[in-house]
Amino acid sequence: MPVVVTFPTTTTLQRTIQAPVGNTPVGYHGRLYVEAGFIKNQHGQAIQLRGVSLFWSQWSRFNTEGVVEWLAVDWEATIVRCAMGAVADRGGYMDPDRKQEHLLKVYTVVDAAITMGIYVIIDWHIDGPHALPLQPYAKEFFRMVAQKYGQFPNVLFEPFNEPMNIDSWLYSIKPYHEDIVPVIREYSDNIIMLGSRSWSQDVDEPADHPVTCDKCYNLVYSLHFYAVTHRNKNREKARYAVSKGLALFASEWGVCAYYGGTDAEVDWGEVKRWTDFFDDNLISSTHWSINDNTVGPEAEACSMVHPSASSHGEWGWNDLTTTGHAMKAYTQGQPYLLYGRPVR
Repeated sequence: MPVVVTFPTTTTLQRTIQAPVGNTPVGYHGRLYVEAGFIKNQHGQAIQLRGVSLFWSQWSRFNTEGVVEWLAVDWEATIVRCAMGAVADRGGYMDPDRKQEHLLKVYTVVDAAITMGIYVIIDWHIDGPHALPLQPYAKEFFRMVAQKYGQFPNVLFEPFNEPMNIDSWLYSIKPYHEDIVPVIREYSDNIIMLGSRSWSQDVDEPADHPVTCDKCYNLVYSLHFYAVTHRNKNREKARYAVSKGLALFASEWGVCAYYGGTDAEVDWGEVKRWTDFFDDNLISSTHWSINDNTVGPEAEACSMVHPSASSHGEWGWNDLTTTGHAMKAYTQGQPYLLYGRPVR
C-alpha cells in the first residue's frame, strides 16, 4: 500500500511513496537488525550491502532521483549514502539560507531509494571542531528525519560522521551517541551508525566501551579509511573490534589517499586487502564518492565519475574513472582486479 508522508518542514507538502515490494534488495531483505556482530535481514541471514556515498551535499550535483535510479539498476547498488554537509561556514545545513536546499537534496535521495527498493544512509556529514557544539541541532535534525522516514525499512541513520582525534570516546563521543540514539528510537527501530575517534578510525575503543542505553540496539560502528594512507594498522583495529563482537560498516572509504591524490598513487593490492577483509567479515560498505573532481591540481583518485557525467545518471563507459569502473564492479559483486589492475 502507498504510504503518505507529511514532511515536517515549513511547508505542508505531502508526497506519496510506494513501499518497496518484489525483487528489490529491500523487498527481499526487509528491515535490518544487528545480532552477534552482523547485520541480518528479515530471514535471519547475515548480509553484506555494497554501494556508494554521494559527496558533500553543498558541493554535489548528483543528489538526484536519476542518479539513485542509475546506481540501483546499472551499478546494482543495494545502498547509497547521502552525505548532508552540516556546518554553516562551509555552506551546509546550518546556513539558514541553504537549509531548505539541503533538505530537498536529502528528501530527493531518500525518496528515490525507497522507490527503487534499496537502502539509504542519512548522514550528518560533519568533522572538525564544530561537531560537538552542534549536537543539539543534530539531535533535532534526526528527530525530524526519523519521524518522517523511520517507518521505512530502507533508512539508516548516521548522526556523527567523523569525530576528531582530540575528541574523547568516553567523555564526548559516546555521550553524544547516547543522547541522540534515543531520539531516533522514538520513531524507528532501524540501524543507527556510530562514529568513533580519529575520523571514525579508532573502532577499537567502542569495542571495549560500546554505546549503552535503554534504546541502544541495532547499532553498527562506522569504519572510515583511505587505502593509500590507512593500511594494516587500521585493519588491526577493525579486526579487534570484530573479534569483540562489534558490527562494523565502512560508510566512508576510498581507494585513494586521505587528501585525494592521483591514480598513480593508488595501491590496488592494498585496496584488495581491504575488500577481502570486508567480504571475509560481511562488512557492508559505501565507497567515497560519486564526485567529478578529476581535473586540475586538486583532482582526487577517489572520484568515480568525470565532469562529462550527467547529473541524472545514464553514464557511459567514458564517464567513469578508473576507480569508478573498479567500484562499480565491486558493487555488482564482480572481480575488479586483473593482474593487479582494475578490470576495464
